Amino acid sequence: MSYHEQHLKNLKDGSLFFGDAFIDGQWVSKDKKFDVYEPSSGAVLGKVSDCTLEDFQKAIASADKAQRSYFESTTGSSRGALLKKWNDLILENQDDLATILSLENGKTLGEARGEVAYAASFIAWFAEEATRSYGVTIPSSIPHTTLMTIREPVGVCGIITPWNFPAAMITRKVGPALAAGCSVVIKPPSETPFTCIALTRLAVKAGLPAAIIQVCPTKDRQAATELATNPLVKKLSFTGSTGVGKKLAGLATGTLKKVSLELGGNAPFIVFDDANLDLAVEGAMFCKFRCSGQTANRLYVQKGVAKAFTEKLVKAVQALKMGPGLDPSTTQGPLVNKAAVEKVKEHVEDAVSKGAKIEVGGQASMTSGFFYDPTVLSGVTPEMVVSKDETFGPLAPVFEFETEQEVVQLANDTEFGLAGYFFSQDIARSMRVAQKLQVGMVGVNTGKISAAEAPFGGVKESGYGKEGSLYELSVTQEPIMSSTQNGGRTHKIASIPGDGIGIEVIEQTVQVLRTIEALFKSFTLDIDTLDWSSKRYLEQGEYIPADGWQKLKASDAILFGAVGSPDVPDDISLWNLILPLRKKLNQYINLRPIRILPGLSAPLKNCAEDDLDWIIVRENSEGEYAGQGGTTHDDTPYTIANEVAVFTRVGIERTMRFAFDVARDRPRKKLTMVTKSNAQRHGMVLWDKIFYEVAKEYPDVETDKMLVDAMTVRMVLKPKTLDTIVASNLHGDILSDLAAALAGSIGVAASSNLDPTRKNPSLFEPIHGSAPDIAGQGVANPIGAFWSAAEMLRWLGEGAAAGLLMKAIETVTASGTRTRDLGGTCTLAQVADAVILELQRSFSAARNGVRFVTCLSKMARSFFKLNTGALIPALGLGTWQSAPGEVKNAVSYALRSGYKLIDCAFCYGNEDEVGEGIKEVLDSGAVKREDLFVTSKMWCTFSSRVEQNLDMSLEALGLDYVDLYLIHWPVAMNPNGNDVKFPKRPDGSRDLDLSWSHIQTWKQMEKLIGTGKVKAIGVCNYSVKYLEELLPHATITPAVNQIENHPYLPQTEIASFCRSRGIHIMAYSPLGSSGSPLMKESLVEAIATKHGVSPATVLLSYHSLSSPAIISPP
Repeated sequence: MSYHEQHLKNLKDGSLFFGDAFIDGQWVSKDKKFDVYEPSSGAVLGKVSDCTLEDFQKAIASADKAQRSYFESTTGSSRGALLKKWNDLILENQDDLATILSLENGKTLGEARGEVAYAASFIAWFAEEATRSYGVTIPSSIPHTTLMTIREPVGVCGIITPWNFPAAMITRKVGPALAAGCSVVIKPPSETPFTCIALTRLAVKAGLPAAIIQVCPTKDRQAATELATNPLVKKLSFTGSTGVGKKLAGLATGTLKKVSLELGGNAPFIVFDDANLDLAVEGAMFCKFRCSGQTANRLYVQKGVAKAFTEKLVKAVQALKMGPGLDPSTTQGPLVNKAAVEKVKEHVEDAVSKGAKIEVGGQASMTSGFFYDPTVLSGVTPEMVVSKDETFGPLAPVFEFETEQEVVQLANDTEFGLAGYFFSQDIARSMRVAQKLQVGMVGVNTGKISAAEAPFGGVKESGYGKEGSLYELSVTQEPIMSSTQNGGRTHKIASIPGDGIGIEVIEQTVQVLRTIEALFKSFTLDIDTLDWSSKRYLEQGEYIPADGWQKLKASDAILFGAVGSPDVPDDISLWNLILPLRKKLNQYINLRPIRILPGLSAPLKNCAEDDLDWIIVRENSEGEYAGQGGTTHDDTPYTIANEVAVFTRVGIERTMRFAFDVARDRPRKKLTMVTKSNAQRHGMVLWDKIFYEVAKEYPDVETDKMLVDAMTVRMVLKPKTLDTIVASNLHGDILSDLAAALAGSIGVAASSNLDPTRKNPSLFEPIHGSAPDIAGQGVANPIGAFWSAAEMLRWLGEGAAAGLLMKAIETVTASGTRTRDLGGTCTLAQVADAVILELQRSFSAARNGVRFVTCLSKMARSFFKLNTGALIPALGLGTWQSAPGEVKNAVSYALRSGYKLIDCAFCYGNEDEVGEGIKEVLDSGAVKREDLFVTSKMWCTFSSRVEQNLDMSLEALGLDYVDLYLIHWPVAMNPNGNDVKFPKRPDGSRDLDLSWSHIQTWKQMEKLIGTGKVKAIGVCNYSVKYLEELLPHATITPAVNQIENHPYLPQTEIASFCRSRGIHIMAYSPLGSSGSPLMKESLVEAIATKHGVSPATVLLSYHSLSSPAIISPP
């Protein structure tokens, strides 16, 4: 048994080694094959299918067809999950993959195992990056317009890889493409195709859609031309020689496809005289002799250490043991083929003929296989071939240099610029040389520079583009820009209240939707109410008028209440309204989310909220409700009724695929199918068959099957074992009603009747009936209708609005606001009001930063006039509650949004950040300095150094003046207490004179007027007592008194006193979050509720009546 046969026999999974192509989701064995050689012996390792250009064209067309479906049917998270499974399988099969890699490439087993782990790291990294495909929003110069970009995959990626890294080169290119949602067509190297084929087998096993990866081995060089010129290929990624890369880049311009090229390297490896030589030799061995030397090339060593370095390098090379890669004692394997051996031999002979000396090696001592002895040459000079051409073999040419300038020039004297390495312990030199080397990557004191998260790629003629890292992911995507006129989205809704309580719950649902519409202002709901009811049927003999279908077809969605009347048989309303809607509008999926809402108790004993979380997918167009059958011998004792259930492969398969997609997107990834195939021997058996067929395409989804009668028991006894459930029309109808009751009440359950093709409007309805026994009493439960409306919003693409509504529903049910079917006492209207109030509250809380700005336009006045004649803006941003690190952004955002007043103080410790925010806005030109009003403060106890303290604030703010300068408090503050910003003397002690009164401070502040450093002066937190002390001594009356002022701290006495003296009250309100005590004051909350606004708006309106207000948002 030969060397390779013995090792192939020992593979744990022998199916990984085979030579088929993978085209259009099928493994293809071609009649024409080519040989792949085992390099340590030169023997044929195996035969591989040799694909034709027609095969490539078929593969590209298949990949193009599969790509759009792959992207649209997956999310970044689900693509990441598939890649993680592939990564896991690669690592599980590391030994087998390493064996195959070593047998076809010649690497040692240790190196091969390392490469497999390295290859897996790219899949693992891009599995995470798949979830981070972010777009951006862009400020628009057009009013009321939003610009944004989203990232979409480019399409089919053509991939051509070399033989020196058979695993890692595949995953480094394929990983980002699959993460982005692209498909790939791979041309693996003809020298080492088995590793690529094995990796593909594991990818398919991991559940990646088969046609997303196409592998076409070939020896036909025209295949690369096909990938470069085929218009269906949108990106070409190539690693190989510069000559071939240039030709492919030229060909790719014909279809303007994206191109990533990693080409020739000829990397310089520099050792300076201050380097750690042992570390440098270790780096040289890694760079020059891994992969049998088929990597970096030129070694430059400074003359002072050249001899010592060469001796150490020779000693390390002599310790290498050549042999077959899988021999445990081997540390240097063979080259990939005979041509590689001949190239090394030619380079050595050329160098020796021109004066180089062989220090070790220099021959091919092994007679079998493709070996060349590891070689070190000294005395190498620039005119030798090895200086200009990549050897790609175990040859280390040592060049000597004298100066840093000389070696940088030598290193850069090439058309290549992939990577460079140098060793030096001089930090300044390291920074200097790293910047001067004309390469795409630099390793300083290391030869290891490649990692999944690091961009890999060169400059000059070593290619362009970066592989690995987030840069490669962005290259496999296109930024798509959209311009949206705010409020421009209009959704046309056909509302069919129907009968009984359907009319009542839909009326309240429309009010809820109108509230959401008013809050978001980003979309409009055009709701057309249609009176298609049993009353209409009784009067006109029809539910749906002649033009009804045309109206529905023009709608984006249908909101349905309930239908049914004691005066009309149930089968009439069912077959004349409900079923026609589903059938004619192709609503072949009924989707019912089932879970216990917060605060509700399920009838099941010991069943917690998390125990019951299901999605029921019901086939909605055929089966038992197909309407087939009839009666004979009517009105006789022998009457026969036939009810025919109709099941089609098309109907079942599309339902199964939808259910599997739903299950895949849920955390548990579990799907249970319900049938009665033991008794219904035809239709239900077909259900079983198709279920198991489709399941093969979803290996990541756990599956099981239940008979419908057993399912009812399982739903009651073992609810936690279920997740996504798929059932036929009748079974789904029954089971979903049972499920709703188990979740607490049929009145809270929602339902969606969907046309997944989106060619027709989908219908959303609560699952309860018209309940004529309680109709008109106002006691119906509207939660099911509200939940259905949330599902409608989500289906229409208004995810944020849907989420807000569901959160409001859950908050209300948790609060105990319930109708009587849930054990409560509330009316329908009271529940609806509670949901509306919660929508307003939670929306305000979530967007309070925006609401503050919105309130600007609603305020009665924009400015107030001070006693100095200056105008002070009516609303400003206070920075005293802002967290460190957030102040700059808050100030910048406020100024750009319309605030013109910024309030700060040196003692807040954030004036540097305030200044950065102001500078950013001023530099952008968005606001002029003369349009800003900046207030700062100082303590009254800073001795006579008032002007110096102002200068400190101005320096921190980066301003020449402040508009208003205040005494912060009229009394001495503890300098060792909670304020750490007191100025210090040069010796570090605090400069504080407790005898220095606020009157003396004011007299010093008066001297600031006229210096140009302040426009006005005032006080802060002054009571009537301190103002009465100050004013008799003041030459200048304070322009303002800044005090806390709001409805529960009205400060009427001080406000009246100040007005009588010409001093403006400047109110500050620590609004904080919506959960702060101030926001919960009953008066504020009551006013806010009455007018449908936030508590913050109430307070701002209060301030706007008489004074400027400083607000500190969270």
